[in-house]
Amino acid sequence: MGQDDFALFEATFQALLAPGHLAVDGGANIGGYTQMMALAVGSSGEIHSFEPFRLTFQLLNANVALAGLQNVWTYQKALSNRNGDKTKAYGTDILDPSQQMIWNSLVIPRDAHWEIGAGGIWLAEPSELEQLEHITLDSLNLPRLDFIKSDVEGMEGHLILGGLTSIQRYWPSILVEIKSFQRKAIHTFLVKNLVTAVIARSPLILVTSSVGTRTV
Repeated sequence: MGQDDFALFEATFQALLAPGHLAVDGGANIGGYTQMMALAVGSSGEIHSFEPFRLTFQLLNANVALAGLQNVWTYQKALSNRNGDKTKAYGTDILDPSQQMIWNSLVIPRDAHWEIGAGGIWLAEPSELEQLEHITLDSLNLPRLDFIKSDVEGMEGHLILGGLTSIQRYWPSILVEIKSFQRKAIHTFLVKNLVTAVIARSPLILVTSSVGTRTV
């Protein structure tokens, strides 16, 4: 992902968000996009950011605090369609500079090993297998919902299912990452259940993937 991509996301947030809006950042990682969204909605708006992995969540909170973002609420939970469920997954190695990206928290499990790079030599710790607690968007009973950013490592469809009542009540704009194996299923679901109404009552749904960004 290059600088042009970040500029595109920032322009998207500025176009779809306005002061007073309430937005959800599903898969917030260390808060890069959370900060962009928080600036777009201003002090009268709210950003609710979800990051289930422990160390990444701590960095998210640190960045929110350092930026002085009083309009951001953070949750160490995974947005899905199974409220209260618990699953296990491997999170980012905080000591590995190559893992510190603002868009990805999930990593491939690995053993401890020595790494050599521009930053010197360091011991990469084994991946931490974490227990993640799930929560649904609907369970939050939000007073409004103007925008959803969903980048939750293959759980995008589950996030939408868990927030379907809220989505159909408020018709937010949705920015959702779709990986190749999800494309057909999620696209079909969006078209059948949401797109007709959303196009009529909300600016647009952006669907992002590894091959670019397009509007549904």
